[in-house]
Amino acid sequence: MSDGKKNLPRGWVSLIWGLLLTGCTVAPPALLDQAFPELAQKTLSAGITHISEKYIEPVPVSKLAVEGLRGLETIDPSFRVNVHGGTLSVYSNYLNRRDYRLPAANNAEAWSSLMVAVLQQARTGSSPLSRATNEKLFEAVFDGSVSLLDAFSRYAGARKAGENRAKRSGFGGIGIRMKPEDGGARVAEVFEMTPAERAGIRQNDLIIKVGKVRLPGLSRTKMRRALRGEIGSFAVLTIRRPDTGSFELSVKRERILLPTVNLSRGQGILHARVTSFNNETARQLATKIKSSLQENGPPPKGLILDLRGNPGGVLTQAVKLADLFLVGGKILSTHGRHPSSRHEYEARGNDILNGLPLVVLINGGSASASEIVAAALQDQKRAIVVGTGSFGKGSVQSVTRLPNDGELTLTWSRFVTPSGYILHKLGVPPFVCTGNVGNDPNRAIQETLAKLSELSDVMNAWRRVAAKDEEARSTLRAACPSYPHQKYVDIRVAKALIGDSALYQRVQGISTSIASTDR
Repeated sequence: MSDGKKNLPRGWVSLIWGLLLTGCTVAPPALLDQAFPELAQKTLSAGITHISEKYIEPVPVSKLAVEGLRGLETIDPSFRVNVHGGTLSVYSNYLNRRDYRLPAANNAEAWSSLMVAVLQQARTGSSPLSRATNEKLFEAVFDGSVSLLDAFSRYAGARKAGENRAKRSGFGGIGIRMKPEDGGARVAEVFEMTPAERAGIRQNDLIIKVGKVRLPGLSRTKMRRALRGEIGSFAVLTIRRPDTGSFELSVKRERILLPTVNLSRGQGILHARVTSFNNETARQLATKIKSSLQENGPPPKGLILDLRGNPGGVLTQAVKLADLFLVGGKILSTHGRHPSSRHEYEARGNDILNGLPLVVLINGGSASASEIVAAALQDQKRAIVVGTGSFGKGSVQSVTRLPNDGELTLTWSRFVTPSGYILHKLGVPPFVCTGNVGNDPNRAIQETLAKLSELSDVMNAWRRVAAKDEEARSTLRAACPSYPHQKYVDIRVAKALIGDSALYQRVQGISTSIASTDR
């Protein structure tokens, strides 16, 4: 028993002795996993401290802890936590009732010690909690705590958190998109400037082995796990190609960030499709635009920036992407409870297109970072926004890695556009609404021109509506209802505007004059 105590955090041991001295019957700590109490103490303390300090609305540590413990009901439905007076009681079909003295309301260290004590005791006997993995317990507790917060705050366990970090910041890989087949992993795409491209891997190659791991029959997740690895390590691939048969390639893994930008050119117009925002999105777009501008032949007439269905991502990348097209002015403000959540983002004075026409496409699937870009370019009179109302996710999430390698994503501030409106539950209003025009681009443009007075009232009301007036915000959104799916008419409207410089200037002039009336 003395060896077991040496592995427990000091606060936890003190709490157990305190409980024993108050006459409560406390079972000895489970010896099956002596490292768990210390990891749990660090993880739970870090988690509830982070929530209480950074979440956009104040939440007492005590409520987070109690609701977290109640989250254990998802593992053992009979598990109950009651608070009465200065005591917390815990019991289930498998556990006799035990009473705990409540710590001070906002003492995160003491509350996390209490939570660890409850977890350890809950794992004794034959309770379903005794058979749960450490990660399952963390997931239940944090899901319980996060249930007190908004829909955009969440906990991710170590495996999911690792996947999230890979999407944001990259992972060790070779640079392909693959699809599982009976015979192995079929290469669907080879990304530019990656180890796979330099090694000569081609689209439609079939990868049948990675090292000693045979891919046929494996799930997509297991295939991906075999291909990925530590940056700098080597993947020895066995590849089958119709014209050459099977052969081996040794490919050195590098940091891979999935492409989020696709740029095409047709009828003299650039079309940039941005699917999400990771740590390379702005650079990817800038590189592709610069390359296209340097091509031989007539210069492009303008750019369609397609953000439809883009769910967002890294906030700073949205700011950098908007900044590519601006020569000055505000891009975004963020307001929150924590001092570090308050920022003003200003353009640095560059326009990669040098004033060429710009049309931004949005729809009901455009959220968060994509809304930042659309609002900034619209408010700064740089672009015409076309489509339907965007999603209306006007909040910023911070991501914190916990000691167990899981992560907490918390809403900690709200976006404010350059013209001063809050995006949350409102979204960005397109100047040319395509929601009810079928597939007729001319009708969309003509209806916009015919309803200037009405449109002016809507745009000005959009910038004045109170953040808490949900009824008014809902009414405004109904002016151009969110439409989540792709519509070809959006692109046709954009091409019509960019292809006719006089029409573009007319519509742009009207949209900016309307935007200016509320300044």
